[in-house]
Amino acid sequence: MDSKLEGGYLNLEATGHFVLLLFVLYLLCYVTFTVFFNPLSRLPGMLPICPWISRWTDVIPKYHWLKGTRAQYVHYLHQQYGPVVRVGPQEVDISDMAAVKEIHRVKDGYRKAPFYQNLVPNTNNLFNTLDVEFQRHHRRLLSSPLSESSLKSVEPTVDAYVKVAIASMKRETEERGAADVAKFWLFMATDIIVELSFGESFGILEHGEKNQYIIDLEGLAAKGSIRSTFPTLISIATKFPLPVFKETVAAAQRIKDYSAEAVARYKRDLANNPAAAKPMLFKKLFEAGEAGLSDDEIRAEAQAYIVAGSDTTATTLTYLVYSVCSHADVRQILVEELMGLPDDFGHSDLRELPHLNNIIDETLRLYAAVPSALPRVVPAGGAHLAGYFLPSDTVVSTQAWTLHRDPHVFPDPEAWDPSRWEEGSKMIHDAVMPFGGGSRDELYKEIHEFIPYSNEDPKAAIIVTSLILTGSSRINLLFYFYQDEKPPTTGAFTDLLKIKSTLSTTKTQSYPDLTATIPYFPKDSTEYAEITDMFVDITSTYFKNLRGLASQCSVDFQPLPSSIGKHTEERGGNAIGFTANDPKRVLLEIQCAWVEKRYDDTVRQFSQDVTAWIEDKLPEWIGRNGGDVDEYLPLFMNEAMFDQNVTGTYKDYAKFKALQREADPEGVLRERMGGFKY
Repeated sequence: MDSKLEGGYLNLEATGHFVLLLFVLYLLCYVTFTVFFNPLSRLPGMLPICPWISRWTDVIPKYHWLKGTRAQYVHYLHQQYGPVVRVGPQEVDISDMAAVKEIHRVKDGYRKAPFYQNLVPNTNNLFNTLDVEFQRHHRRLLSSPLSESSLKSVEPTVDAYVKVAIASMKRETEERGAADVAKFWLFMATDIIVELSFGESFGILEHGEKNQYIIDLEGLAAKGSIRSTFPTLISIATKFPLPVFKETVAAAQRIKDYSAEAVARYKRDLANNPAAAKPMLFKKLFEAGEAGLSDDEIRAEAQAYIVAGSDTTATTLTYLVYSVCSHADVRQILVEELMGLPDDFGHSDLRELPHLNNIIDETLRLYAAVPSALPRVVPAGGAHLAGYFLPSDTVVSTQAWTLHRDPHVFPDPEAWDPSRWEEGSKMIHDAVMPFGGGSRDELYKEIHEFIPYSNEDPKAAIIVTSLILTGSSRINLLFYFYQDEKPPTTGAFTDLLKIKSTLSTTKTQSYPDLTATIPYFPKDSTEYAEITDMFVDITSTYFKNLRGLASQCSVDFQPLPSSIGKHTEERGGNAIGFTANDPKRVLLEIQCAWVEKRYDDTVRQFSQDVTAWIEDKLPEWIGRNGGDVDEYLPLFMNEAMFDQNVTGTYKDYAKFKALQREADPEGVLRERMGGFKY
């Protein structure tokens, strides 16, 4: 061999050995760091048969994910090591409820992990997006279509499909002696969610078989587990012209084409004959035009709804029927309760049935349709959770399977026992999170629960303010008041004290001294968030023109128990005119303030928009609470702008105006200081 060639060959061989050595050294350093020096190395979570494996590789959780047993595997780790376990080199699972609430609070802190985007690639919707602004924008726009009042409009559609499903089960039982309830629930749920998403049905329940769209959608969803586990490998594999990947691409294109055609058809029908258009979830967004979502965005959201709303609903209903039929005593009680319903019963009747709702709650607890990980990413700077420090970018997960089986909260957790909800404590309700949760939701829920408590303790009072500052930033302020030097250490008032807020203070004032201004008690605590979000939508446009630092608006919620009427009446009453017969309510106070006169015209237009918004929403708000619009009698409205005919009355209006003139004899408030208050 030529000496030059031989030398080159030897150099190449030596280089190869050197590269291999570097790779081995890198692997050893990586394993050493992740096993011994990673901040997560102190966390428990080792398997007895292979104690170091979860510290340097996530092959075990990936194996169980593909097998469909990840929830049980992680639950086993929690049973062995407690509420915090290390599932993989960079992933931790937590079952401590305080930490769970912190992770899932409605804020920008803990973003969704890349897992969601890998699950459904090449599309962007509220389910899989990692973009915080996209998520906030879509959630705000979709909150109205998914509100209780909007869903009530589609109740006849849902009811019709339920009746067809039950009739189909009855017919199959007569023919075969048994019925496949899982099949019919799936067909029913799919038909419902498709019609509510696209405005047209596939007729799956009628024909008794799935069409190509659903087959394609389920096929892609099934491949999602592999795609989310090996995203890079699948991305490379799809570049090869193999039949399985070609069919996957073709299925994805068929889904997109049909969805686009269905959205276009509904949009065209709505424009040609709005009165004849079927009710569907996105109707308001179509009517909103450019202020809503684009056709492509609606298509993407509709696809996500179909995937998320069909199997989950069918699974829950199947387990519910199975559990009820397996417990004769529960079945008998439920039948007796249902027999008391009127012939034309609806959702509003069903929601008041205690045994039915206990059965639903217990089914959601034990047979959660999404029992496994909900991964989030620890924000910059890291976080202290459940006694451990987790560095930034750590994937932190929570899973319903473990949360719903905490024996300290749910004695005998593997038993299906609806009676546990009869006297369910606050801890029980907090531990079940079938629909997620967040700090703002927690705040509004606590306000909601404060009403009955404060009837027992009139010394306690709270005011919650969502302060909207110049720009689009928001601060939630929670003010506490207790008419005593030492507030109580237990109860709803104490639960409120545990919420982290921007500002909290305790003052010795009583409720009658605080009453300011909505005269009903919302049945659904999500209404607070809906009101605040809609108000922010309106203010954001005007704050672009209100540059003064003194410009600010706020939305205040103040629980007003019925006991307050009794106390104010005993003290001689006041301008508001509360009496002992007053119902429980929540006061809504919306106000805006500015200083510079040059902003008067802007705020005048802003106030008119707010007035129009309130007048438009009042029938919906009060209607969903079973009341009459005439019940809404504002205490004071737009006190600085008398040219707007929006000033309402609340019992003793003349007395109130006399007090207003006494406090402001020169008319300074009317002439210059501006602002409006609802």
